[in-house]
Amino acid sequence: MFRAVNLFKDKYLSFSPVVHFVLKLVISYLLMLGMYECYRGLSIPGGSFYWPMLEKYGPIRWMAEGLAYLVALTVQKVGHNVVIDGPLLRLDSGAGVIIVPGCLGLKIMFCWIAFIFAFPSSKNKTPFILLGLVLIQIINIGRISALLLSYQYQKDLFMDHHDLFNILAYIAVGAMLLVWVRGIGKVPSL
Repeated sequence: MFRAVNLFKDKYLSFSPVVHFVLKLVISYLLMLGMYECYRGLSIPGGSFYWPMLEKYGPIRWMAEGLAYLVALTVQKVGHNVVIDGPLLRLDSGAGVIIVPGCLGLKIMFCWIAFIFAFPSSKNKTPFILLGLVLIQIINIGRISALLLSYQYQKDLFMDHHDLFNILAYIAVGAMLLVWVRGIGKVPSL
């Protein structure tokens, strides 16, 4: 029996390391994204499975308000007054941002977790995952702080400020992934 299972596994389930990495990456990312979307479906008003308690007291709201608080602290440290009203941040000048679930960086955090999880390594991945999540949030705090200040000072940029800061944040996370891959030293071969 076990021999038949091993033969089946060797014949049909043996992939190159790159295919194995990509499958693991995609499946783990889609699982996290699916759980997040299910949660969002439960916490958005008007849905058939709406649960008001999740909208009011759920972790997404806590994360949005916590991020708003950290952004406000950052902007206040550079000399601006910031008014916080839940996930809304406003400067004295009237410029403001609303931190919605898409601003939390959850999808890029899912990418980070999936990438580190899927990448072949014998090292303990937990510290790298946690460090990466902290760095992503620091980048996100800087991104939203710069976005808030840019709406006050630089209104006529060649592109939307939001898109520019998103691109810069993704470049920073890509650099973090490159550091991870080079630090491990074991890159799957084709």
